[in-house]
Amino acid sequence: MVALVLFSNLPAVHAIDAETIGRAKQEKNLVIYGAPEPNFMRPLIDKFTASYPFINATYLRGGSEKLLPRIQSEARAGKTSADVYCLRMAAMIQLKNEDLLGRYDSPERKFINDIHREKEGYWTGLYTGMQWLGYNKKLVASSEVPRKRDDLLDTKWKGKIGLDPASDYEWFISELHILGEEKGKNFMRRLAKQDIQFRRGHGLLANLLAAGEFHLILTLRRDMTFHLIKTGAPVGWSAFEPVIPLPAISMGISKEPPHANAAKLFIDYVLSKQGQDFVKFLGRDSTRLDVEPEVEEVKRLKIGKIDWPFYLSRYNQYIDEFNQIFLKGN
Repeated sequence: MVALVLFSNLPAVHAIDAETIGRAKQEKNLVIYGAPEPNFMRPLIDKFTASYPFINATYLRGGSEKLLPRIQSEARAGKTSADVYCLRMAAMIQLKNEDLLGRYDSPERKFINDIHREKEGYWTGLYTGMQWLGYNKKLVASSEVPRKRDDLLDTKWKGKIGLDPASDYEWFISELHILGEEKGKNFMRRLAKQDIQFRRGHGLLANLLAAGEFHLILTLRRDMTFHLIKTGAPVGWSAFEPVIPLPAISMGISKEPPHANAAKLFIDYVLSKQGQDFVKFLGRDSTRLDVEPEVEEVKRLKIGKIDWPFYLSRYNQYIDEFNQIFLKGN
């Protein structure tokens, strides 16, 4: 019989395997490679180590273009340093395809929305995001706010819509998913004739919207929306339902983790109700079904389903189609 132990200050969703804790105490360390900013990951790691003070956690931050070559190089040399990877979903799919991830079916995974977890247990979403149409309230009357996609094709919006040409591919994919490939591409071609204004970076787009450079932006991120509203910026938002969550920043265990048990405890913790409530507190959208959004209007939104791995496996194709439609005018 496997011994189980419960601690009052540890995640209470499931009993914790005493053998895993004992081995993690012997391992003492945990190494995480990840994409999220330190101002998010460090508080989350600190919460984890407050519950497991015998673990010393190290976080190495970098984008996929930096971390993927490092992970691949370490694997070739047989000297894997990281226990947990925390990267964009597309990067996790690549690591799985290259046999660089181990499987861990955390008991907390059953509470995670199935669009944010790999079915075999190779990766699970830590947090996701939502985005919608943003508008400047000084320039756009409430009666003029587009309520359906075809409203964006009105000639009065020509030259007044902002979009990021370098990172709005997930928006493009989501729209094709909702409308269907051919209908979606036809809509995009018509939208491209609206003299879309391109700026790189969602933060820049949001600030330019608030400043009145744009009347509308197509992909105002949830966190930026409510930050701007709290600061008194003249920004409003409107969602075309169903809203498709962005691909999650996801976690997985390395193929040969030096500290496998500490890695399991970390993943269990951050996927737990306690961990995901803290993720929400830090301003991210939880992937758990039982953690509701903080804003009442967001709670009432109809959230759609999507098979992100299917679309992300064809990511380069969609980038090419986006560029062809919006940047090359075809």
